[in-house]
Amino acid sequence: MEDFSGTANGGVRVNNPSTPGDRVAIVENCLVQSGEAGSVGVYLSGNARVSSFENNVLDVDGMSVNATLGGFDDLLSSSNTYEAPLRVRGSSITGEDMVWSRPIASDSSTQPIQPTGGLTVTSGSLTIHAGNQIEMPSNGQLAMIDSQLVVDGTSSDPVVLEPIGGAPFWNRIRLRGSGSAGTSRITHAVLEAAGSDPALGVSSGRAAIVVENNGAGPATPAVSNTMIVNSNGYGMTFANSTHCGAGCNDNTITGSRFAAVRMHANFIGRFGTGNALAGNNTSATPGHEGMWVAGDAVDETAIWPANDIPYVVQGNIELRRSTPLDPLPVLTVEPGSELRFASGVRLRVGDGNDGALDARGTSSQPITFTSVDTASPVFWRGIDFGQGSDGSMLDWVVVSYGGSGANTGNVNLRSGSSVVIGAVVFAHSADYAAVIYSGSAPMFTGPSADRVYTFNGQRSNPGVGDPAFDCVRDIGAGICTQM
Repeated sequence: MEDFSGTANGGVRVNNPSTPGDRVAIVENCLVQSGEAGSVGVYLSGNARVSSFENNVLDVDGMSVNATLGGFDDLLSSSNTYEAPLRVRGSSITGEDMVWSRPIASDSSTQPIQPTGGLTVTSGSLTIHAGNQIEMPSNGQLAMIDSQLVVDGTSSDPVVLEPIGGAPFWNRIRLRGSGSAGTSRITHAVLEAAGSDPALGVSSGRAAIVVENNGAGPATPAVSNTMIVNSNGYGMTFANSTHCGAGCNDNTITGSRFAAVRMHANFIGRFGTGNALAGNNTSATPGHEGMWVAGDAVDETAIWPANDIPYVVQGNIELRRSTPLDPLPVLTVEPGSELRFASGVRLRVGDGNDGALDARGTSSQPITFTSVDTASPVFWRGIDFGQGSDGSMLDWVVVSYGGSGANTGNVNLRSGSSVVIGAVVFAHSADYAAVIYSGSAPMFTGPSADRVYTFNGQRSNPGVGDPAFDCVRDIGAGICTQM
C-alpha cells in the first residue's frame, strides 16, 4: 500500500465491528508507505481490533498507527518497523491485559507513543517495556483502576513520560485500588513536568504519581530507580492506607512545586530508603519543606529513616496499638532524622494502649523534634509519654519549640509512663523544658551534663526565654530542677 493521501483515515483502515470486541483482521508482512503530509499507516476506527499484526513496515509521514487502547495494544509488536510516532486515542478499557513493546524504527531509534487524552484501565493490566517514550497531552493521565501497572525500564533504557511538544505539562499516573493481576511496580522511569496546571493550588490529587484507595482495597505499588522532575504538584501522594508495598527505593524527586512526598504517618515506615528528596517546594509554600506527613494513629512497628529532608508533621501522631491484643508498635527514628511539627500538634506515645518510641541518635547525628517555624516562631505541643509507653527512649535528641499547652513542656511524662532519657537538649519551649506528672517514673541516665536546658519559657519572655523554665517541673514534688 503506497502513496495514499494524508486525508484518508489510514493506508489500512479497520472499521468498528458489529460485535464489540471482535478481531476482524490479520495484517502481516505488509509495507504501508506514504510520503503525503499527515498520512496514517493503520487506523482502527472506534474500538476495532485485529487478530494479528506482525512483520509490517509502517513508513508514513504522520502517524504509524492510530487506535484506542485495546486496538493499540494489538498493533504493537517488536516484529514491526515504525517510521513515525504512534497515536493512542484517549479511551478506557476493562478486563484487558496489555503489553506495550518498544516501537522501533529502521535506524533502531524509538518512536514515541502519543496519547490524545486520558487513558484508563480497569480490572486489567498494562506493561510498558524498557525504552518507551510516552508524550502526554496537557492534563492527560494514565489511570489504573483496580489494575496492575508495570513500567519495566532499565538504567540504560528508562521509560520516559513527558509532555508532548508544545504542552507545558501533563497530569499524572493514577494508581487507584489493588490490582487483581498483582502489585503495580515502576522501575527506571523518568516522569517530567507532571502534576497538572502549575496555576492550580495544593491538592493531594496533584502529583506525578497519585496512589489511592478503591473498593477492592488500597494500591500498594513498588517504585524504584525512578526520577520525578519538575512536577507541578507533589512528587508522589498516598491516600490513607496506601503505601509502597515492596518499597519505594533509590528514587530521585526534584523540582516539585510542593513537597516531594505526601503520606500518612502510619505508612512512612513503608515508604523506602535510598531516596534523594531535596530540592522541592519551588513555590515556597509553608509546611512543604520536607516530607508532608498527615497526622495518624501509628499502630504498626516502623522505622523512619533519616532522609535528606525533614518530616513535616501536619497533625497529631498517636503511637499505640489499636487493640490490647495487637502487637506492641515500636517507632524507631534513625539518627540524623528531623521531625518538624505544625502549631499545636503533638506526638503522643501510649496513653491507653501501649506503644514505644525509640529515638536514639548519636553525638554526630542527633535526632531533632522541632517546630515547622522557628523564626516566627510557632509552638507545637511536644512529645507526650502516657501510660503504656514503657520501653521508650530518648538519647542524643534535641526537642525544641514544644509546650504550646499551658504548663507543659517539650517532653511531657504523664501518669503511668516509664521512659529512659539520656542526652537530650531541651530548648525554646513555650513553657518548661519538660514536665513530670504524678505517677510517672522516668529514668534519667548518664551524667546530668548530657542534658542541656536553654531558652525555655518563651511564653514568659519571648526570644531569650526565662531561666526559671530551664528545668524539669515535677508537679507531684512541686519543684523544678535540672535532672
